[in-house]
Amino acid sequence: MAHRLLVFRAHLLRVACRLAVVCLLGAVAVPAWAGDKAAAESLFQDGKSAMDQGRYEQACGLFAASFDAEPSVGALLNLARCHQQRGKTASAWAVFNDAAAMAARAGQHKRESGAHRYAVKLEPQLSKITLMVESPPEGLEVTRNGQLVTAGSYGLALPVDPGDHEIVATAPGYQRWTTSVTVGANADRQTISIPALQPAAEVSPDDVAAGQSSGLLVGGLAVAGFGVAVLSVGIGFGVWSWVARNDLEDDCGGVKSCTGGWEDELASIRLTADISTAAFVIGSTALAGGAVMLLLSPSSPTDEDSGDATAAFTPWVGPENAGL
Repeated sequence: MAHRLLVFRAHLLRVACRLAVVCLLGAVAVPAWAGDKAAAESLFQDGKSAMDQGRYEQACGLFAASFDAEPSVGALLNLARCHQQRGKTASAWAVFNDAAAMAARAGQHKRESGAHRYAVKLEPQLSKITLMVESPPEGLEVTRNGQLVTAGSYGLALPVDPGDHEIVATAPGYQRWTTSVTVGANADRQTISIPALQPAAEVSPDDVAAGQSSGLLVGGLAVAGFGVAVLSVGIGFGVWSWVARNDLEDDCGGVKSCTGGWEDELASIRLTADISTAAFVIGSTALAGGAVMLLLSPSSPTDEDSGDATAAFTPWVGPENAGL
């Protein structure tokens, strides 16, 4: 009997532990879900308020944020209407189609029909861009306003929002090509022909050498100029230190005998002398480094041409002698 009682108590304890775990998990999971839903609803209501006040750009951002927090057909439908109010017909058309597809998956047939009807109504108003590509090189990438246009879209009329659009074409080993086009509203059509890209200019070894030569020349002049400036500072401090030391010797009868109230002035003279010495060391080092850079800098083409010139020997004959 006692054994059965112990077994029963153990069973109750296991059941109680399982219930506690389930309750704990439910307490953790529900607030997170509820928080996302509450945030989505708050953003949705703020979006409706902004839209009612004509602040369409802000409203579109709020509806998009509401959808990100918790995807819903309602957020998509209002986002599409917001795009439509801003004149972004292509964006509105695309979002209406997304809303119709999402409503169909959710079994919301009335919303599916409404979203599809709005999309069909917008379709004749869509403005489009056709990108024609001539001789596309390997690795060609075409972007429109920074968004990649897939190769399968070349030659197709793609719906775009009215406004300015930048088209950029790039490929390895070729020059970048770009153009801009302004697309109007109400079924405007624009065709952009992307020409064959021009090969990128090759950098010859002579150009590289010239660049290195120019860098050494400019760098050498800069370093040497810095050295001269620092040497000038060293000379200035050195002269000041020498004059002050002579004046101090005249006043107190020799530096070694300068005691009492002369310690501060003597310390200032020594500090000035140290600064002068340091400036001389730094300036001399910089000047020497600049000179080395100038010496290592390759000669200019004019200098090389003049250096390669050879002496010409021309025979001549005079009345009394001859020579070369």
